[in-house]
Amino acid sequence: MSKEIQSLPFPQPPAGSLAERVALMLEKRQMSQHGLEGEAKLSRGYVSRILKGERMKLSPEMMRRIADALEVSYEWLATGRGDSEGTAGTSLAAPIAARQLSHPLEAAIAYHRGKWSAPTVAAARAFATSPEAADLEPPEWADVLDQIDAALSKIKLTGRRRPG
Repeated sequence: MSKEIQSLPFPQPPAGSLAERVALMLEKRQMSQHGLEGEAKLSRGYVSRILKGERMKLSPEMMRRIADALEVSYEWLATGRGDSEGTAGTSLAAPIAARQLSHPLEAAIAYHRGKWSAPTVAAARAFATSPEAADLEPPEWADVLDQIDAALSKIKLTGRRRPG
């Protein structure tokens, strides 16, 4: 009796995962894993680990480099929301409604879900309305959120109660 040797596929990543989005865009762009690693300046084997589901959370800088190399929006790559083409694949003549994506702050918050406290997120959302914050991208928002979080952690609240 002969036994057939079957090749075992990589474990299937969960639906809508980072691995699925990277695999989809590699196929769409007809790019190899090594091609992406070279374009995004990643170490050898990095993309393979993403596709296997071993690398599910990437730093904002790594996410930006991969998004740029795949020519997709940062938000879509990080969260699966929005248009995969984002602003990279849209001409300036396209209608504004077709180009609208969520605010970059919200993309950073969604990607790092649970990292920052509610007061930190609230302070960042208040800051987002200022002119200084107009051109920040998700990786920069992650840094802003970290700075706000550090500043808030230095504030010591005492257990004082108001006179009743």
